[in-house]
Amino acid sequence: MVSDVAGLAAAVFGRGLTWYAFPTTVLAQADAAIGGKVGVNLPGGKNLVGAFHHPRGVFCDPEALGTLSPRAIRSGLAEIAKIGVIRRPSLLAELERLAADRTSARRGVEEGGRLARLIRAAAKEKAWYVSRDPMDVGVRRELNFGHTVGHALEAAYGYGRLTHGEAVSIGMVSALRMSVREAGLDPESAREVEELLRSLGLPVRLPRRPGNSFWRALQRDKKRGRTGVRMVLSPAIGAAKTYELPSLTSLRGVLLSLVQKP
Repeated sequence: MVSDVAGLAAAVFGRGLTWYAFPTTVLAQADAAIGGKVGVNLPGGKNLVGAFHHPRGVFCDPEALGTLSPRAIRSGLAEIAKIGVIRRPSLLAELERLAADRTSARRGVEEGGRLARLIRAAAKEKAWYVSRDPMDVGVRRELNFGHTVGHALEAAYGYGRLTHGEAVSIGMVSALRMSVREAGLDPESAREVEELLRSLGLPVRLPRRPGNSFWRALQRDKKRGRTGVRMVLSPAIGAAKTYELPSLTSLRGVLLSLVQKP
């Protein structure tokens, strides 16, 4: 959020100032600080006021992550898992090893170990997308996997109740289940990723069924298509494709399946 706001200020003040990003969270180092998307949220939706204004440089120091809370670390892992699903499955295997030993997660933060390697690998893939599609009109849209539902959840619940990574985690589970229905993803592959997210301590269920505020935010999402909701799905782990959903029927069914039983 800090780099988004600072970047937007740099974009509009004096019609554009040179700026540099020094991200200090897992989520920002692995994903958010790379790519030039800057903006602010509105009550009706995420990042509805923004610009493309690329920083001159992004400098990441893994040692800065040592003061983060476990929740903040988990939030960043969601974005790394996203990269694993859509492009680099080996990251999912690394995350499984991280989840198997929570002590190694803290050691990775403090000594620049496994977590630092995961961040570097995810950032490399994010930079690959950005270098080929700096204005987010083509292949870079694959990075929206999990974000269509995730952004709507953040707006509907009120910013702050869910971290971005937590909302994206639920959004990825929705996208995985939609991928099984609409894109031919192997159900076992979807189940394995969902279990990985759970083992990382990330939410994979909804506390209650989505209300009107959620559906309004979904319809207002800046990534939606002209005829319906545009959603990134995964036909196979390591691949992604953008689909235009002709209706919300399937998505409604998937989201209802994620509501926690009382």
